[in-house]
Amino acid sequence: MSTRHLRALLCPLAAALLTLSACAGPADDTPSGSSGSGSSSSSASPVPDVIRATAPPKPTGDELRPAPDDAFEDQPAAYDDGCQNSEGTEVLTCTYGADDADVTLALVGDSKALQWISAVDEIGTDRGWQVVTMTKSTCTWADAYVSSDQRPNTECWSWGQKAKDEVLDLDPDLVVTSFGHNMAAPDDSSTEFSRTGLVDGLVSLWEEIGEADIPVAALSDTPHAVETVPECVADHREDTDACILEDSEGLGTPAMREAVKKVPTATLVDLTDVVCPDETCRPVFGDVLVQRDGSHLTDTFVREVAPALDTPLAELVDAAT
Repeated sequence: MSTRHLRALLCPLAAALLTLSACAGPADDTPSGSSGSGSSSSSASPVPDVIRATAPPKPTGDELRPAPDDAFEDQPAAYDDGCQNSEGTEVLTCTYGADDADVTLALVGDSKALQWISAVDEIGTDRGWQVVTMTKSTCTWADAYVSSDQRPNTECWSWGQKAKDEVLDLDPDLVVTSFGHNMAAPDDSSTEFSRTGLVDGLVSLWEEIGEADIPVAALSDTPHAVETVPECVADHREDTDACILEDSEGLGTPAMREAVKKVPTATLVDLTDVVCPDETCRPVFGDVLVQRDGSHLTDTFVREVAPALDTPLAELVDAAT
């Protein structure tokens, strides 16, 4: 049993016997790295707004991994394992990481979350954490309605509500999420899609999760290319810098950045310097092709940069447990 769960059991008893409020901790105990502007009703400890990940050393080799022609298939094994929902509202779960674990992470979101599973699995195995996935294609996990052909995606919203219930039942030590949308509508009768609508939906969901003593780590979205990156690299093998992406920030990141400022139990794990060092999104990292299409990372790259995600996740797990 983790310290977090033990505290949840012992604090009410201590309060009843000693009539003290020390178990809950001071309401304004907000670290300097957190804005403290979110709801004060959450029982989880406040965490920093942002943790910036640092890229590991570049790998070296003579051959590009994967080859551009093979890049699209260079995706996590979780797809072959049947872990991602593509239709309907069923919440599919798969378990990775350590077999015998005292700490549990839930990886929840769309394909932008699932693209990191190989790194999170490796970290979980090394640190003795269990990792449970819950993902649905093109479905941002928020209490809001993302667009599907300019209409509110009610299927995605329903899946998200079920995923929330699954998370609350699982009671993980940390939820890790990511997504690729930049706008949402507040209800199923509205076509007013906006970033504010998405931010409000994230805040609503993350606050509810936080009230259950479950912190959230939002992994910054990865950038979108105008054309498919492997095809560009195949056409410019002698000058891959011709395929540099113009924007180093993914579509979903600005909404994440706003939302974490309003929820004291949510943190943005900013991976921009990992995917786009010095704000330059080169298509190749050492001898590794970064993207497998126009917005998703190759699994080879994710495995290569797993150490960059290890420290931020460990810091947040330590704060939670």
